[in-house]
Amino acid sequence: FSSSQKDAPSRYTSYPVGLLPVAYLAYDAIAGGDSGKVHSTVKQRWLDKDATLIAGMKQLGEYADEAIRCLETQNYSLLAKLAESNFAMRRSLYGDAVVGARNIRMVELAKEKGLSAKFTGSGGALLCLRSDGVNAWLSDELETEISDAFDQHGFKFIRISIPPTS
Repeated sequence: FSSSQKDAPSRYTSYPVGLLPVAYLAYDAIAGGDSGKVHSTVKQRWLDKDATLIAGMKQLGEYADEAIRCLETQNYSLLAKLAESNFAMRRSLYGDAVVGARNIRMVELAKEKGLSAKFTGSGGALLCLRSDGVNAWLSDELETEISDAFDQHGFKFIRISIPPTS
């Protein structure tokens, strides 16, 4: 990811759905969360060639490359750690005001419940993986406990179900 790629199209690679681990989605069910209230200065920092930002973006790309290797080798424990590192880097680069207190609380709540979490995109929704690296659903009782804890904060917590491909 370099400044010379500013106008270059993004590159996407498809991977077999079967590589994906068991995962959950957590999201903020309250409309108008704080992430949209503050505008990030990241684009301007990039244009200004901010060394910290450029290094952080490069690191995020390296996390993505390592995550693919984790999927290919079924190293879900390291994948969970990478999810946490991804969120920590984004929080460092963007700042708490941009990430938003509710998003930060949602990630902290996931961690309290034994889950690793990262944004699915710009914020407001999280991909959650078991921090212990086990590729299996949590018990029904634990899922209910976690769901109830998320509900108390205005968040939702659900299984991600991907239909089999033919």
